[in-house]
This record gives sequence, structure tokens and C-alpha cells, in this order.
Amino acid sequence: MDTVTKQHAGQVPQPHLEGMPDSILEDIARIVHCSANRHATTNLHALALTSPTIAHAVIPILYQRLEIPNLPALPLLSRTLTSCPTLAKHVKVISLGQTFIDWSQVDIKHLMTNENKTIIPAAYPSAFRSRFFGEHSVRSLVMMWLTHLVELCPNMVGVSLRNAQEVPGYLAHGFANLAAVLRARKGWFEPPARGIFPLAAVRVKAQASGNRHAAAHKTVPMFITAVDYGRKQIDLDNGVEPADFEILNLQSINTLIPGGQKEHGSWWIRNVVIRDASDCGMRDNWEGMSSMTLSACLGMHSDDHVFDLDKQRVLLPPLSWVSTPAPTAATTPAVKGGSKKSRNASNASKSASSSTNASSTAMAAKFAGTINLMCGGLQDAYSVLGRRGFADSQCTHLNLMNPLSAEALGAYASRYPMLINHQIQATLTGLARALANPWAHVTVMNLGSPLFTGPAETRTFDLVARFAQGFPNVTTLTMHICDISMMDALLTVDPFVRRTPDIGRPLKVLKVLRSNAINGIAQWADLPTKYSPPPRTQLCMTRPTFGHLQELALNDRAKWSGHGRQDNIVMIHPGLMHSLKHINIRAARLVVAPPRLAKPNSMSFPSARLLRPNERPLYLAHTTLRNLETLHMCANDEIPNLRTARLTDAMFANVLPTCPNLESLVGDVILHSVQSVLNVVAKFPKVRNLALAYFTADRTALKQLADKLFAHPIRALRPAPHLSRMVLVGMPETVTMSGDYMQHPDVGVFVMGPEVGTVFLSDLRVPGNIKLVPAVAGFTAHDDHVPRDGKRCLCGKGVMGVEYAAMADNEDLVPETWIHPMVGKVVCKACVGWVAEKVVTKHGVVIRKLEQSSGVAEFMEFMSEGVWRLCLL
Repeated sequence: MDTVTKQHAGQVPQPHLEGMPDSILEDIARIVHCSANRHATTNLHALALTSPTIAHAVIPILYQRLEIPNLPALPLLSRTLTSCPTLAKHVKVISLGQTFIDWSQVDIKHLMTNENKTIIPAAYPSAFRSRFFGEHSVRSLVMMWLTHLVELCPNMVGVSLRNAQEVPGYLAHGFANLAAVLRARKGWFEPPARGIFPLAAVRVKAQASGNRHAAAHKTVPMFITAVDYGRKQIDLDNGVEPADFEILNLQSINTLIPGGQKEHGSWWIRNVVIRDASDCGMRDNWEGMSSMTLSACLGMHSDDHVFDLDKQRVLLPPLSWVSTPAPTAATTPAVKGGSKKSRNASNASKSASSSTNASSTAMAAKFAGTINLMCGGLQDAYSVLGRRGFADSQCTHLNLMNPLSAEALGAYASRYPMLINHQIQATLTGLARALANPWAHVTVMNLGSPLFTGPAETRTFDLVARFAQGFPNVTTLTMHICDISMMDALLTVDPFVRRTPDIGRPLKVLKVLRSNAINGIAQWADLPTKYSPPPRTQLCMTRPTFGHLQELALNDRAKWSGHGRQDNIVMIHPGLMHSLKHINIRAARLVVAPPRLAKPNSMSFPSARLLRPNERPLYLAHTTLRNLETLHMCANDEIPNLRTARLTDAMFANVLPTCPNLESLVGDVILHSVQSVLNVVAKFPKVRNLALAYFTADRTALKQLADKLFAHPIRALRPAPHLSRMVLVGMPETVTMSGDYMQHPDVGVFVMGPEVGTVFLSDLRVPGNIKLVPAVAGFTAHDDHVPRDGKRCLCGKGVMGVEYAAMADNEDLVPETWIHPMVGKVVCKACVGWVAEKVVTKHGVVIRKLEQSSGVAEFMEFMSEGVWRLCLL
């Protein structure tokens, strides 16, 4: 035996993944799969492909919960599950990812909105009319794809949209098909994390709140947003506006949950979102609407079951069964799957509550679930919770609306100071209760009047500090300010942004929206001398401060209302600036405070009026932000003499900060050449999404740019290897924004990006034949439901819609009338498949021009928050 062998003979061999037991590999897979790092799962899957031993243990875990990152992943996943049924058996939950869809990719919008409604305005679609949008349009619906994937996976029981953030409600078209499959498997559906995604309208017993509509009708409409067929639980939301009916796609409650009143009476309500207009002086959404109107628009009927928030609320199990609060239906998978023991406990609780007097039991027991509350003020919030039987510990989102804003007051500006003082007194009363018993579960809050409305005083600082103590775990704060500059309003936020551990957690997301002033802007000459700031955390001066602000959004809508330019300068402490991951600045200028104002205990947002005559802040162009992933900024505030000087090719790129990890960039700037765009792309090597407005060159230059960025067949050799979506707003210098300027072929919003950016919904079709389940049971089509025919189609190939009347009697006939799914116009059969204009470059790169109705100035309406990580205020 040689010397080396003797030295290692007694040593324990180094552990290797292939030699570990399957149980350990499975635990590793579960931990990685639950990680917030989106690259972790990808890396683990790549590792599994290198070893059959690791793959045998890891891949089944990875397939238990599938996340669909984007539209092109739909057909790829379908082919994988179809060809590998053994993998399909492992899938339990399917989830849409945060970057699943951008609004620019929804090119069949008219199939899901007005033109597909039997009655206008109606909130439920017509399966009969859907056939007129083309033979294959229905196969492109998102809900049809989800239904198809669920059918491929025999053990799948859950569909989640939570990670997709905010999803437009019209994408619910076709949910009746998905509901039929989930109902048979006792599965569940989870809505997006933000916004509202209504599935069906139901009648709910009105509360004794002085609501005139409730007093007259005894019921109010609410909307189902989540459904769990296994537990017979639903979530309700009343935040839908009647003006939104036309862009919703509801199902009848009898289609969603068959069985009539008896079946509906056995279902339970868990999480609730309440927008209480009666307490804040706002007009009730449903006031003046007759039962006939509600039936026609929402598919509700007078003989439908009336849900009761007091009698049909899920109760927490007795303390003898559980020692910790039960998880909520919309936040944890345990509610959806659940162990057998917890499921029996929940059922036992339901049986106990239904066998006694439900009203007294509801008031005595503790309800499960959460509430998202929108009302007038803090004192009103206590009133709403008390009337409806909720505890403040169940409230997770609190939106204290601003009924005294400029838009609401209008002609009553003379009473403005009196109303503000009255609201301050009511707020102080509510804060006294909150300080005695803090709302520890509220994590998202909106604050407006009276804090940031009216002259700024010392009491504004005091009120904000009290809110920070009464709501110690708020990590997302939205401020609605009015008669105060944005610079001055940000002086008050330190109690939230720099909250010390003995009080709560520091703020992670801060959004500030400033509207037009009523009485003119009020300014401070200096900080109030009588105010003593509360203790705050210490910030680093040259590097990120762990655990602090990560997202900042500023939108000054009142910038052009006659106030000075200096009011739009916002200074930020460098310790916070380096911590930011997402910045969205509109009509304001963000700068970094100089060293004198950037001590560890200095203010988070010091006033620009504190600068000395020869003292200058640090501009973004001279900063390096290594943590920044999203940036939206306006060149109007960064480039001097922008209106008189023509931009050079490098000017815009030079005013941008250095961000080596930036993934999304939106720039409001006028660019004149292809090279100016390439300079911006070259500065950010990891950029994935890029939007620039405006590009003054013609379509020839647009094609040249597309070829330079995307023509190379090897993605790694392109100028921007990671770039998958680029949005350019075309506005040639020869075009004036007047009259029908939108008809110019080079004016519009253009999207390029072959892998993801130019893959639209109409490009993806579910395999096989699809039969759409009617949203409203028992619906019968009539002749007037068929779109009107017209004259010869603009293409000249055919006549638009002839001899369609017989279709009402024979649904098997092929429609002769066709509706363009993008523009909503009646066209010939040859043109119904053409969706969006495509421009093909010399090297085969595809550019798509988006259909618009509001002009190129509103190009951001095509950007979803999930893809671009923008807080659109």
C-alpha cells in the first residue's frame, strides 16, 4: 500500500448527492422549490438531468407544483405532460408565474369584452357569440389552456393565480370549463394577489349600515373570487364597479356551483373584501339599480340563495383542537389540501355552528379567514368591523380612502378646513384605540386625508408616527397627498421607513401619489422646530442597509399645475438608495443626499431646501445601484435644456445610473437614431424588458434595430442576450399630433422580441376541439344576438356576414358573420384570423404593432405590473 493510500485509508469519504438517501434528496427539493429565488428551481432541475439517481428523487417533487413563467411555456408543458404521463401523475397544483403575461400579448381582447356580450352592459359572456370570432379563437383563452392542463394531470386539484399578481378580470372567460373539472375532483381555485378577479355574482344579506340600497333591497351583490370545492368555501369581494361590467366575464352561481339554494346554503365564506361606501360619504355602487338590471347584468335572480356573512362564515376550531390560528384560504396551501385531522376539525366546527342559533354563535365565536377593508377613516374601520362581526386581528389590508380630495370636494372648497379638522379629531379617536391594541396583522395600508391634505403642520408628523405605532407590521404603504409638496410629505415617513425593532418592521414598499391641490401648495420653510422625531434605525452611508426599503414609486400628477420645479426634487439617503430593487419615478426627480445630510441618523428623505448655496446632491447618472432590478424614469427631469437641445446618441444612456443587474427599464425620452437605442441596451447587460418612448425614426430604422438586436440565431451572441421584450413608441418627426395622426403607418406602439415578446394569445391554441360551457345556464340565443352584417370587407375578398338568421335554430351551422377578435369589427371569414399587424424584417425578425384606442401617449396601459415590476399609480 503506497503512502497516499495509507493516509486516506481511515478517512470517511466525502458525502455526495448521489449517495444520499431519497428522503434527504426529497427534502432538499422541497426546500429549494419553495425558495423565493426564481433561479433555484431551474438549477436543481438542471442538476437532476445529470444523474438518474438525483432525478428519480427530485423531479417528482418539482412537478408537484408547476409554475408557468410565460405564454410560450403553455404548449411546451402540454407536450411534456402528454408524452410523459408518469410525470403528469405527480402534478398537484399548477400556478401562473409573475411574468406569465403582458397586456401587450392579449390580442383577442374583444373576444373577452363588449363584443362577446349578449346584453350591453353585461358581465357574463355568451358562448353562442364566441363562435363568431373565428373557428380557433376560443382555443386561445387562458382558461381553456388551464382546463387542458388540468385534464392532462389526473391528480391535479389546485389552480393558483396568486403569483401572477394582478390579472385583468376579462381573462376569466371560459372559467366554467375549468370549474367543471375542478368540481369533479373537489379541487380549488386561487385568485391573483392584487386587484379583483371575479368569478360569479351572488346575493348577500345587507348589513344594518344605513345603506339606502340595502334598506330598499335587503341584499347587495358581492363577487366570488376564490372557490374550494373540497371544503365548500368561497371568498367574497364587493369592490367591483358597475362601470367594469363590460370587461368582466362572470359565470352564473348555478353554473359555478350547481344544486340551487339547498346546495348554496351549505357553503361557507372565508375571506372577505369590503368596500364600505356608506361610512365615507361616497356614492353606493348599487344605488338605484333595479333587480331586473342586476339580473340582466350580473346573471343573478330573485330566487337565488342569499348568502349571510353572519351565518355562513367559517369559524375557527375550538382552542382544544388547535393551538395556533388557522391558516387563511387565500394565503397558504394548507387550507386547500389540509390534513385529514384538520379537515375533520373544520367540518366539526361547521356542524356545531349550523346546529345552534347561527346569529348568536357568529357573534360569540371567532371567525376564520381575513378581511381586506376599504372605508373612510380609522374610526369608520372600527365601525365596519364591529357591525360585520370581524376582529381587527383578521384585517390584513386597510385602505383608508380619501373622500376629501379635490375631485370629491369640487364646489365645497370653502368648507375644506372645517371638514379636515373634523376628520383629524375622528382620526385621533381611532388612533387612541389602535395604540392601546395595535393592528398587528395589517401589512398593506393606504393613507390619505387628513394626513397629507391641507397645510402641513407639526401634527402631521405626530399623526404619521402614531399610525406607525398602531400598525407595527405595515410593510407596504401608499400615500395620497394633495395640498402639500411631495418633498415635504416625504419628511413625515421616517416612523414607517425607519421603524425600530421594538415597535415593528421597517417599510419595504413606499408609493406616493400626489393629486392637484385645492387651496394651493403649502410648503415648509424649514422643519418644524417643536417636533421631536421618534427613534429610528441607523442607515449605512455607502452601502445597502439590510431589511429596509426595496421599492419606491413616486407619481406627481400635479407637477404641471403651476408649482415650482424644486418641489419635484426628492432627495433620498444613500443607505436607502442602495437598498432599492424597484424605482418608478414619474414627474419627479430623484437625487441622492450629500454627505452632510447622509449621516447614519439623518432623515430618509431630507428636504432639498436644506441644501446650502454651493452644495449639490448626487445625481443618478453618477451612481452605481447593484441591487436595482427595475427602473422607470423621465429624461425631461434628468437632461438639462431638453426642450431646446437635440439629444445626441449617447445623451440618454449617460444620464442613467449604472445598474449591472437591471432587468426592466422604462424611459420617457425622445430618441432619434438606432444607435441611441443600442447605447441604452449596451449599458445594461442583463436587461430583459425595455420600453422607450418616443422613437422618431421611420419603419426602416425600426427594422434595422430589430435585426441588430434579435437577428442572430445564437442568442448568446446578440448585443443583449437576455432581452426578450422591447416596446418602442413610434412617432416620426414628420408627423404632428393632430387629427388622425394615429392612422400613419409609422405611428404606434411596436413590440419586438422573438422568444417571448411577440408571442401573443392568438398564436397559442389548445390541442383538439373545444366546446365552451355557457356561463349562464339555460341561456337561449336569439337572432338579435348575432352581430350585424355589413358591406364588403376592407380586404376586398368577401362580404361581411350574410344569411345568418337560421343560426338561432341550428347551432351546428357554420357562422357566416365574423368578428375581428382584436378590433371588434365585423369582417369576412378570410380576415377573422388576422389579429395584429406584423412587420417582418430582412432577416426574419417579427415586429408586432399593437392596436390602440387612446393614442400613443398611454403606451404604459400595455404593461403589466408582474412582467415590468412597475407600480402604476
